[in-house]
Amino acid sequence: PQPMDPASTPYQYMFFDKVESEFFPSQLAPQTLCWVLLSKGKGKSQLYMRARVLEQPDSENRILVQYPKGSTYRVRRKHLMPVLEHQSNMILVASETTDYRRSAIVHTLESDSFMEIGCDFGILVDSVHCESKIGIDKSEESIGIAKERYPSRDFLLADVFENFDTSAHKPTVIAIDINGNRALPAVIDCIQLAMDAWSPRLIVVKSRELYAKMKADE
Repeated sequence: PQPMDPASTPYQYMFFDKVESEFFPSQLAPQTLCWVLLSKGKGKSQLYMRARVLEQPDSENRILVQYPKGSTYRVRRKHLMPVLEHQSNMILVASETTDYRRSAIVHTLESDSFMEIGCDFGILVDSVHCESKIGIDKSEESIGIAKERYPSRDFLLADVFENFDTSAHKPTVIAIDINGNRALPAVIDCIQLAMDAWSPRLIVVKSRELYAKMKADE
């Protein structure tokens, strides 16, 4: 779907793993915001911290980056994930929970206001690093567990399709993971709601059905 308001800027749908080839196809320019990855062996990695690129790669293909507190470090290109800092009206689609959560964490800026619809036990809401964040779920059990695990985070028991006050929140990034118990039409409806009610700069969606549909339409 696209925004109902014809005056609104259309959204661009993209597979989560196509961000780098689409927006960062060559060398990372100085001041590019990235997440530094820590190698965990056997091709696995862990998000470590945001940093900005200072220089082009050296002779060993290591890039000098600067962390928020001023320290610098040389990192191999494969251990940097560039952030969608200046792009807007984007929808990233992932089929698996791990990719969905990592995409939301990486591309949410410190200045963003984050909302997850279908937050379950609150893992992603707790993991995102930003100014404000809230998790919403219609399951009383899930919200109860989320509040117990992360008492300092904000969670709301609600169904966004049922008498939900959209004016009470102003998210700039929305993550949607209602695929576990909702069919594709409900996911589409949720994306539509997110665009029309809040016009966030970024929507991240976890849906195997939507991912498969986009693949089939390529």
